[in-house]
Amino acid sequence: MYSKLLDCYPKSSETIHAFEKLLNESEKWKVKEVSAKGPPILYLLTWKLKSYVQTIIYRVNELADESLLAWIKLKPSVSFLLTRSVIETSAYLFDLANKLEKELNDNHDINKLTDLIDRWKFGEKNCDCLPNINNVLTIVQSLSKTFPMFDENYFQISSFCHPNYSAVGMLYSKQNMEELKFELGSRYGLREDLFNIIVISLYKSLEILKLAKNKLDRIYPVINKLNKIEQEKHI
Repeated sequence: MYSKLLDCYPKSSETIHAFEKLLNESEKWKVKEVSAKGPPILYLLTWKLKSYVQTIIYRVNELADESLLAWIKLKPSVSFLLTRSVIETSAYLFDLANKLEKELNDNHDINKLTDLIDRWKFGEKNCDCLPNINNVLTIVQSLSKTFPMFDENYFQISSFCHPNYSAVGMLYSKQNMEELKFELGSRYGLREDLFNIIVISLYKSLEILKLAKNKLDRIYPVINKLNKIEQEKHI
């Protein structure tokens, strides 16, 4: 699938292969529906959570794939923007999994679990009727405690995404001081060192997504049982 990249960047071949293997694995995590009817029967909170997690898996899978395809199409800025989205989305889900795990370890309050899940699903900045949105930057920085240099890697990627950073010039131009001119074109951004930043970031983000998914797979039955007990109280 990425044979052109393997030809262009042989030093990154190991990471490209590892990324492609994990991307193909993430494709298998996707389902076409999340049915409350089961099996197993899913109570409301578990049903909402599993549905939300699936949307995240779909999003990361597509963004990660399109990021490398954008590089193949000689569109480095698109690749950097998509990669940043992959990092943010994977971090967001991992943080949710951690907070749910902590909440379940501290207590079994179904109302707190509901508030937590609703905040991650429906957070909004400008609407009082919805929970306050989570700050992705805060989440990215917090993950550096678990994954060293995670925030620095994110900021490095981000530097190629903002128009007021010199990194944008690096993607599209080369200064020719002898003739006093800027030579322009996307080819100047297609360097192996920059590609290496992209593919390593994508691979690490998919690893984080996998860790989050595995943790949530262990959490679903616990939340489902709590949700069942809570609903049976009102029958």
